[in-house]
Parts: sequence; structure tokens; C-alpha cells
Amino acid sequence: MNILLSAYSCLPDKGSEHGVGWNWALQLERAGHSVTVITRKKHEGPIDAYRKMHPELGLRFLYVDLPAPFPRLKTLDLIPTRVYYFLWQCLAYRAAKAALRQTSFDICQHITLSDFRIPSFLPFLPVPAVLGPLGGGDEIPESLISGFAWRSRTQERLRKWANRALPRLLGTAFVSSRAKLIIARTRNTGRYLNFANATPVLEDVCIGFDSDRLHLEEKRKDFHPTRAKFLYVGRFEYWKGTELLLRAFAKLRTEFPDIHLSLLGSGVEKERLKRVAAELGLRQGLEWHEQLSSEQLSQLYREHDIFVFPSLREAGGMVLVEALSFGLPAIGFALGGPDLIINDHCGVRVPVLPQTTTEQAIDALAAAMKSYVSGPEKFYAHSSGARLRARSFTWDSVFRRVWGAIEEELQESSIQPGERTESKAP
Repeated sequence: MNILLSAYSCLPDKGSEHGVGWNWALQLERAGHSVTVITRKKHEGPIDAYRKMHPELGLRFLYVDLPAPFPRLKTLDLIPTRVYYFLWQCLAYRAAKAALRQTSFDICQHITLSDFRIPSFLPFLPVPAVLGPLGGGDEIPESLISGFAWRSRTQERLRKWANRALPRLLGTAFVSSRAKLIIARTRNTGRYLNFANATPVLEDVCIGFDSDRLHLEEKRKDFHPTRAKFLYVGRFEYWKGTELLLRAFAKLRTEFPDIHLSLLGSGVEKERLKRVAAELGLRQGLEWHEQLSSEQLSQLYREHDIFVFPSLREAGGMVLVEALSFGLPAIGFALGGPDLIINDHCGVRVPVLPQTTTEQAIDALAAAMKSYVSGPEKFYAHSSGARLRARSFTWDSVFRRVWGAIEEELQESSIQPGERTESKAP
């Protein structure tokens, strides 16, 4: 196939959105397709440097960006990212139309950014269009928001309003209804994207890593339940749920005083969380880490037993997949990306209902942690299952799973409009 990709973020050897854009393009080329990528002009230098080192790379790039002084204003934060991105989408559509006058394409696909609220205009092209993976539709239950500080409550409620209003104000609903298939990274985003049941929606978290980063041959150290070592890796933001983790850990530690919790990351909430930990009496059994090198982070995974990722809204969760690859069973709330990543063979999904209170969420999280501390059987079973689950998130596996669904839709239209289906990950 001759494929046109729109990837606002697309850089080699990067994570997050850049990694999604770049690795998806690479996978398409490795599968034998001819691929043209529309991306930002500022990416031309790093991409050219990569191509000099890898002359076999056959990807074709079209570089598009807003004229001066817009890029400079964006760098200075004088233009909101989403405003800049919307304007870039307009230019990307114009570049796509120009490319179509030179070359015929079998399919076009919007890859990044993954913000479902801002429309891509590719579905207006006379080519079958796929949108996604798209995220951003996950929301924290109101019963938990009420326990936040006023600034966080306001921010979260404004975000909920934007999820409902922007797709209609910006025409996202109309544009998306013209797509052949939409890929949603989470269930809640899938519900938002299913505008009037007009377009089939595939649910897949669509995050991946290179298969050489799997650690399937390593053996876990001996596990001592009553001295279990829990680990959190991520930013310290109000919506990451880290305060809930601290309170759950403090509750569990009254019964199992030898358990340990390590937290790695940075963020605006970190100092406040340290004060919360002190108020909870967590002067022992708790360790804070600053940013580490990749080698040091790998060693940290090896030194711990169970990974806890209590995020209240998360479209992805790459650190969660990384922890699974080291054989760490995972605990997370049954929300967003973690709800799709964790299964019953590799960890515990803590249920959260619309009426769940903060105290109930803390109790449920503590109970999930206790399920590993109470005996070794569950840990060893889930540790083996964690490595197997991680295999589902190599880029090879992600591509086979998602591209297979795209081809099936294009060839057979087997997913009926309005139907949502989860990816076929094991």
C-alpha cells in the first residue's frame, strides 16, 4: 500500500508521542508499505541525522510548519499548544492535498498528536482515512474530584467541559464521522469518539517498546511477602493518585511494618506529598528518588517486587509496561490505559465507580497491595504473567494487532458502525 501519515510529533529515539509517530511509520515500512509522513519542519534536522546513519530508511517526509513568528511565539509559550496544533492541522491538510496531486494514496492516517478534541482534516481527502490512536477522554469521577484542592477541582472540571464542548465547537464530531475507522486509546475516549454511531471504534492503548528491551530471561529474586517492596515511577501531579498511594501504604504498614515503598519522579506536587508522608508518620519504609539514568532505573525495577500505578486518568502508561517487562506484578485503578494494560494474569485492577469516595479508593488500593503481602503464591503467578503480558506491547505486537484490525476494516468492513471492540491482545 501507499500510505500517507500525519504525525505532528515524530522523532527517532524518543518516547511518548514522538515515539508513537516514529515507530508506527517504521513498522509500516518494515511491513512492505510505501510511507509518506507529514510532520513539523523543526524535526527535519534530527530526522536527517538519523537517515545519514541509516541509509536503508525508505520513509519519505514532508515538512510543514507555521510561518514566523508563530514557532518562536510557541517556544515562548505565548501561543497555547492546542491553538498552534489546530493551525498546524490546517497546513498539514493543505500539504496532503498537494501530495495527492503528485501521488495516489491507498490510505491516510492521523497518528499524532493523540488529542481527540482537536480535529484532523484528513477524512476530507478522497482517500480512506483512519484516525488514531486518540486519547484524552478519560475523566476522574466527580466523587474523587471533590476531595482535591480548589485549583485542581477547577482544572479538572474545566477539562471535563472541554471534552464535551471542543469536539463540537471545532467540528471534530463531523470530521471524525467521515473516517473509515477510529482508534481510541481508552474506553472512555472510545465513548466520546463514537459520534452518533457513525464510525467504528477500535480500543487499543497503542503504546509500545522495542523487543530488545524485554527482560524475559531474567529471574526474579526471592520474594518475602511481609517485606514486600512496592515501587511507583511517574510524575507527581494531583491526577496521578500518588497521595492515595501514600495513604494506602500508611494504612497497610500498620499491619505489615516491614514493607517498603519507593517513589521516583518529579513534579509540582512532590514537596506537598513529602509533607503528607510526614503527617502520616512515614519516616521509615519510604524512599524518594530523583531522576535516574535508564541503567539505574532498570536496576530499581530489579530491586523491587510490585509496581503500583494509581493514576486517575492516564491514556497510556509506558512505565507500567516497562515494569511488567521486569516481572513486576502491577496494581492500578481500572481507569484509562491501565485498565486495558493490566489483566488478571499480571496484576490487580482496582475498581472505581462513579460514586467511589476518596476513602473507599484508599481502602481498595490498600486491599490490592495486601493481596500480595499475604502470601507468595499470587506474586509468583503474576510475576510470570507480567512478562508474558509485556510481550503484547512490543512495537511488533502492537503493529500486528492494530494494523490487522485496520486491514480487516478496509477489506471487509467487518466492524459495524457504532461497534467498539478491544484489541485482540492476550
